[in-house]
Amino acid sequence: MIFKGTENQTLEFKILNYQYPESEDEFDGNWLKIHIKVNATDGSWEATYPALLAQELKKMLEWLYDFHQGRLEKDDLFDSMEQAIFLQSVSQPEVEPYHFQILLDTPFLPPFQKKEGSKYIFDIVLDKVEFKKMLNALEKEYKRFPYRDGLDEDLEDEYEEDEDYNFEKEELNDFEDDDDLEDYR
Repeated sequence: MIFKGTENQTLEFKILNYQYPESEDEFDGNWLKIHIKVNATDGSWEATYPALLAQELKKMLEWLYDFHQGRLEKDDLFDSMEQAIFLQSVSQPEVEPYHFQILLDTPFLPPFQKKEGSKYIFDIVLDKVEFKKMLNALEKEYKRFPYRDGLDEDLEDEYEEDEDYNFEKEELNDFEDDDDLEDYR
């Protein structure tokens, strides 16, 4: 999937595979190899790193969903065990455009910024349709590489009971192609 940033910048986020696809260990078997490709105003670069566990990818999707629903505050942060990729809310979520940042740390830093502890900030500003399309793409990534050994049943039950979530999921699936998006606008 491609995150479209300000000033025509792009950040491609792709899951290549599980880091240890043959592992039967629940922890090791759920690490995901993430590949990013960035085209920014100050340069372009690519990097690959096992940055997220499959369950963290799901939590990233949930964070974005909560941001979209206005359940997060300004400056709320998504982070992960490896602390290589962060998401941070910038705008009040219920107000368009949706503005958040992707913060990249050490394994994903550009070659010109390899200082330990620094972060590269990538601004994302999307309208409602673009945001839903991005959520749909990330959900497809999660379905390709789900948490192995089952999902957290309590969390699944919580979402099945949330009518807003089920409506949003159905609505997201409606945007299968650009014609559908244009009709929605």
